[in-house]
Amino acid sequence: MNNLILLIGKTASGKSTIVKSILKYIDNIQYIKTVTNRPFRSITELNESIEYLFVNDNQYEELRLKSNNWDHDLIHGYKYGIDLSNLEKDNNYILCVYPDVNIINKISNLYPFKIIKIYINTNINLSKKRLINERPLIEVDRVNAEDKINLYEVIKICDIIFDPVNDVNKDTNKILKIINKIIENNENNSLCNK
Repeated sequence: MNNLILLIGKTASGKSTIVKSILKYIDNIQYIKTVTNRPFRSITELNESIEYLFVNDNQYEELRLKSNNWDHDLIHGYKYGIDLSNLEKDNNYILCVYPDVNIINKISNLYPFKIIKIYINTNINLSKKRLINERPLIEVDRVNAEDKINLYEVIKICDIIFDPVNDVNKDTNKILKIINKIIENNENNSLCNK
């Protein structure tokens, strides 16, 4: 049996940074890339993104139509989709997710295995500071718009709340321990069920 670990958080909460650490230090986990028609923020993001496959509208629709199990959402006017049809039974997967109860529940209903939901509880002022330093000002408006999200409902359905302390080493060690424990517990449960 496998896990799908959902890293849930607002824009600039640190989801991508966390995923890079997980993929670097944990072997038996794969990332599910999100297909999107949103513009990339930089050439670096286009070439090095582990989170997104950037496509135009026609490419997006071609990929969607080829899939047997496609999850699609419209966020801030852009299409975001994931192909769940090729996931293998004995792998662990991780996916970054926008903090919307409907999106989270829809993924939970589409995915046939165990789902662990982790909310990345980054301080809003830290997120805004990151955006000002790293991304265009339009992204700050996006974070401000996300203040209207009902986080109580999102947090209520999550299994784990991760509170980053804005220290990369401490945060990396803490999240790696959490992910390793999830995978280890699942492997132990699988052995007991054989």
